[in-house]
Parts: sequence; structure tokens; C-alpha cells
Amino acid sequence: MRRILLLTVLVITLLSISAAHADFRLVRKIPAPNGCGGELLKITGLAERNPQVGPRRLFVTSQCDMFMARSFLHIVEPADGYIIRGDEFGLAPPDCDAEGPHLSSGDFQDIGDYWLTDECGDIMFARWTPDTLYIQDSFHPSGVDLPVGIVQRNDTLWVADRESDVLHIMGTDGTLYSTVPISFAYSLSSLDIYGSNLFVASSADSTKIFEMTTAGAYVDTHYVDGLAGLYPQSIGFVGDELYVGGTQDSIRVFEFLQTYEEPVEPGDSVTVILIPDEMAIDFSSINDSGYVEALKYSTQPCPPPEGVEFFSKFYEITTTSSLDYINEVTIVDTAMAGGTPTDLVRVFMRPSGGCGVWRDITTDTLEVIPTLKIQARTRSEDDEFSVFVLGIDNRDQYDVVRDKYRDLEGHITSAEDSIPLHAYDDMMTLLVGSHDDFNAGHYESAAAKADSIAKIARATSQIPHTYYPWDPGKNVAGRIITRARTLAFSYRFYPRWLAGVDATGSAREPELSVGPNPTGGSIRVRFSPAAAGRVEVAVYSVRGKRVKTLYGGPASRAPVALEWDGANERGEKAAAGIYFVVARQGDKTAVAKVVLQR
Repeated sequence: MRRILLLTVLVITLLSISAAHADFRLVRKIPAPNGCGGELLKITGLAERNPQVGPRRLFVTSQCDMFMARSFLHIVEPADGYIIRGDEFGLAPPDCDAEGPHLSSGDFQDIGDYWLTDECGDIMFARWTPDTLYIQDSFHPSGVDLPVGIVQRNDTLWVADRESDVLHIMGTDGTLYSTVPISFAYSLSSLDIYGSNLFVASSADSTKIFEMTTAGAYVDTHYVDGLAGLYPQSIGFVGDELYVGGTQDSIRVFEFLQTYEEPVEPGDSVTVILIPDEMAIDFSSINDSGYVEALKYSTQPCPPPEGVEFFSKFYEITTTSSLDYINEVTIVDTAMAGGTPTDLVRVFMRPSGGCGVWRDITTDTLEVIPTLKIQARTRSEDDEFSVFVLGIDNRDQYDVVRDKYRDLEGHITSAEDSIPLHAYDDMMTLLVGSHDDFNAGHYESAAAKADSIAKIARATSQIPHTYYPWDPGKNVAGRIITRARTLAFSYRFYPRWLAGVDATGSAREPELSVGPNPTGGSIRVRFSPAAAGRVEVAVYSVRGKRVKTLYGGPASRAPVALEWDGANERGEKAAAGIYFVVARQGDKTAVAKVVLQR
């Protein structure tokens, strides 16, 4: 019986996230504003201007070496660190008898209005405009020793105190409401608010920041990928990005990864709507209950395969359930640009951790519902149920078929000890037959043989077919099935792709010319790229089989002169007949027909 679980996405702040995943990932660095010249700089405060009062800006407080009584205020562009305005803070509140007004934090409230704290324990409300800088009000509540972070919402101030690792909650007039000890972090260094919760950093911890409610109750620990080596002295959210400053010459910017987690219960054909309107997963058979979790990234740090262009959004998926065979993943992308070649959209996957090998695992035709909304379906073996991304595949599809064939062949042969002899022989016979059919131009027959390999793997109970999270690698059948199905997909797609090659000899941009034609020997090939970039030129038979690659690599706009000697890749003379010289650059293709005489 089919069971549909329509599950509500949990609020990010309530998730319990495993330490195996980073919750913030470094996306860029911007230069830190430095008024200290060559002296040591410490960024003590970072805050966003309320976007309701104008364009987003980043407010930065900083101080020079501790023996220099100098502090600075800066307003910078959060995208690149461009300094819009800067000023030295030379004002001291009445209670500060230190050597100088060392600012320890700051919060950007409105146009010209700021909350500032200093190392004497004073809290100041200042007015800073291009023409003036003065303290409108200041106070020093009892018990406040070293305020290193301050934020305001409405009539409430929250102040992190490093001296005693506490959170002070007070009114904007200095009235202290409560003081809450912070037991989950020590050596507090900064404070900011994001959404409805507070985030605090520790100058003693370079791998995480901590989330708590506005009442000081612990919510979560967030792991930061790219923070190691920088002990944060200040944090601040600008939009959905986290800015972190320390004692270095740059401010690091991190992306807050969106995490989704949903339970799955035992049953057949269980569908989980993991991210509403964006991702669903259809489990063939759940043996034991567990969770499925997805991290959503806005950018992809690992480069795509050559000839592939990724869309920006991608997902890292894991599950704690044990299950049989494979999972069908549906990804909906609503951000497709007009003119996207939807027939070339593919689903790619790689293992988690590091930039491993990307594989095209597409198994079904992609739907466009409507224009600018693409629904991509694929099936994935659970052992590599990890990083998924959509991309446009501009590679030579002959190479794609070849690579998928070798991948399936390698998985069958490497698992020979886990496959009964009769099933192994049948699958290998079908695999070789599919290759022969493909080379003969019998594409549907080749695809049918690949589908039969998947059926044998599923029907042979002696082949291990269950995924256990605590003991991965057992789902031999799942890995064979998914590779057989994506090979069948490419077999069926190949003639459609080949039909896109203009076999009439009329060239499109870029331009291609050949001669002499007909020829009994060598033929000269002249290719004029449409623009600088990677170019590939190859010779194909009338059945779409690649005979010889003439060139593959970068090219300028200057014409490329090549020659085909009438031989194949092995140096053997090609048979007399009709051939096509195909030149590709990005989504541009040029074709010329050649008649080879013997």
C-alpha cells in the first residue's frame, strides 16, 4: 500500500544538527577597514544597518594594538568591503578612566544612531553623521564588567559580558532586567540576533557559534566550516550571511545552510516531501524507521565535469533509515532562465566530503512545468545518497554513454563474488550485447538490454540489496540497478542528441569548412570559433559512432586548422562512405559532411 507523508519542514532554529555537517560555510572574504596603519587591528563589532532605512550597510568597530588608545568606526559595503565612511572614536564617557576609549562592540540602529560599548563597561548611545560624532546618552549598569556584544530590538538591549560569561537583558534607559549565566560557552566575544534568536561567539573556540533564545536558554551549537584559525572577536548577520571578524586583515563571510529533516516509517513506496515545492524522495521499501536530512546550499564549491554547467543550488542528503534497493529523487527548480535547453538538464551526484567524482545519474526524461520550472527525476543508490545538483550537459553524448557503460561494467565485475554465477553471466552477456547494439545504431534495443540488467539485479535475492546506515556498502543490487537505468536513459537519448547535429552540411555559428570533398586521402578542416573558449572537433560515422577526435581544448577567436587522415583512433583506415565532421563550442554546433572514397 502506498503511503504519502506530507511533512512540515521544521523551523531551522529547532533542529538538532549533527556535528558531521557544517551549518555555516565560508563563501568569501572582504578586507577589514584599518585605521591603524601597520599596527595590529582587532575587529570588535559588526552590525547591519536596518534595511528598512536604506541600502544594506555593514557597521564596523575596531581598535588598534592594546597599548594604543585608538578605536575607529567604519561603514562599509558588505559585498566587497568598500569603505563608505570612517572616523576615529575619540570620545570618552564620564565613567571611563582607562587609558583610552577602547570600543568593545557596536550596533547599527538607524541613520546616524549607534549603540557602543567599551572596555570600561560603559554602554553608549551615539550619534555619528558625516559632520559630527557625539554621545547622546551613556550608562554603566551595576554588574556589567566587559560588554563585548550588544544588540537592540524595540525597547530591549541584550549585552554579552565576557568578564563573567553572562547575558544582561536591560532596557534602553539602562534598567537591568535580568542577568543570565551562559554555561554552554565561555570567553564570550560577540553577540548578534538573527530571526528570533541570539547568536554568541567565543574567542576560545574557532569552530562554532552558539544559538540561544532572547531569554538566554540554549538552542543549538552551529559548526562553521572555514573559521578554523580565526578566533572570532565579532560576529554580525547581514541578510542571511554571517560576518566574522578577528585580529586579521579580512572579515570572513559565511553562508547559513538551510537544513531540513523529516521522519520516515517502515513501509513500501513511502514518499517524503522533504522540501515543499522543491524536493521529494520516494523510498522503494523502508525496513527500519529513521530520518532523512537535507542541507541546501546556494552555491557549489566543487567544479563541474568539463562540458557541464551547474545551476547554483545543490543539496546534501543523508538518511538514518535502513532500506532496500534505491530511492527516486524529484528535484524542482523554479529559477531556470528563459531559453534553457531543458533536454540537456541532468542530475549529477558525488559523495559527501571533498570534491569527489561527479556522475550523471539521470534516469527519467525531465519535465518542464511550466516554462522556467523544471522537474528532474533520478534514482540513486543509497550508499552514495549525498550531494545532488542540476546542470546542463554539453558534453559529447558518445563519451557520456562510454563512461556510463564502463561504470556499470566495473560495478558488476567488482561485485562478482556477491552475484550468483548464472546472474553474473546473464548480466555481462546483456551488457556486451547492449554495447554492440549501440554501435550498430540499434539504440532502443541497447536500452532494453540495460533495463534487463536492472531487472536481474532486482529479482536475484542472493545479491545483497539492503542499505544499513551503520554498515554501508551492502546494497550491491541498488548500485547495479541505478547504473543500468542511467545507461539506458543515455542510450535512448543519444539518437535525439545526434539528430540535433545538422546533417545537411549547412554550418551554424561557429563556422566549419572541409576540403577536398570527396576525398580518397586526407581532408583539411578549418574551424572558426564564435568566441574564445573550449572547442571540440570530431569525426562521426552515419550511425553516430565517434571515429576520431581531431581537437579538444581551448581556442581563441582565430581559425583552427586541422587535418583528418581518414583513419580512426587506432590508426586503422576508415571504410569508404559518408562521415560527418562535428565542431562544438558551448551550445553552438557546426557540421560538415565528408565523402571518403577508397
